Amino acid sequence: MHSANSYQQLFRILSEKEEDLDLTIVDLSMPGCVGIEGAKYIADNYPALPLIIISAHDDFQSMNECLKAGASEFVSKTEIDTDIVKLIAKYLADDQADIAKKLESPSGSGNLPLFTRQQHKVMALIASGLSNKAIANQLNISEKTVRSHAYTIFKLLEVENRTQATVKYQQLLNQ
Repeated sequence: MHSANSYQQLFRILSEKEEDLDLTIVDLSMPGCVGIEGAKYIADNYPALPLIIISAHDDFQSMNECLKAGASEFVSKTEIDTDIVKLIAKYLADDQADIAKKLESPSGSGNLPLFTRQQHKVMALIASGLSNKAIANQLNISEKTVRSHAYTIFKLLEVENRTQATVKYQQLLNQ
């Protein structure tokens, strides 16, 4: 486990220890970057490394910007500590090689727009007919995060609702 007090320290750790890291957790207001620029840099330069952003700025716009920038999850500092711990444990328990294999599979979601891992999971559950609440429970994330992922997915698929997204998702999977 490594820790940093600024984005500069974090960037140094990422460049030196990338192979040893399973997860990156950052506070959106950590010194060294303004707004989501640090998170965007991490997501752009280390796309295989899940990124969880924890922030006191828990408004929909902040969360959506972070998720659009490539964060895997956005967690409000107001969340219950046990929920945050469960979310982190979930990411550490994921078999990253298996997920990467599924994303690169020619018959899998590799044909989809540039979805994050979490967006792939959310879209698959939307397509299976689950409600936002059921998706949140299954993925151990908040409904607010599910709504934000759904919003981004709809924009990427250029659709307006869950039904259209499901139809387009199924078409892309079958290409």
